[in-house]
Amino acid sequence: MPQCGNAPHYNRARACYLVNQHDLIGFDIKMTFADASSLHTQAETKKKKSPDAVILLAALLLIAMWGLSVFLFGIPGLYIPALGAVPVVWVILIAITQG
Repeated sequence: MPQCGNAPHYNRARACYLVNQHDLIGFDIKMTFADASSLHTQAETKKKKSPDAVILLAALLLIAMWGLSVFLFGIPGLYIPALGAVPVVWVILIAITQG
C-alpha cells in the first residue's frame, strides 16, 4: 500500500502523488492526492488509426511486396501475382455490384 510521508495507508481507490509545485522565488513542494480513476493512462490517450489509414497502409504493403517479388523473381514476379489477383478482383467487383 502506498504511503505519503507520515500519512496512514490509503485504500486502493486512492493513489498518492507528489506534485512539485514551485515558484521561481521559493521552492514549495506540496503533497496532493488524485483519484486513480481520474488519471489518464497511456492506453486511453493513444489515438486509434482511422479505417482509411489502415486501408492505405495495406495497399502500400501489397505494392511493396509485389515490387519485392519483381526484384527477386524478375518478369514472372510481375505477372504471376497479377494473374492470381484476377479472381480476387472479380469476386470483389461482383460483391460491390450486389450491394
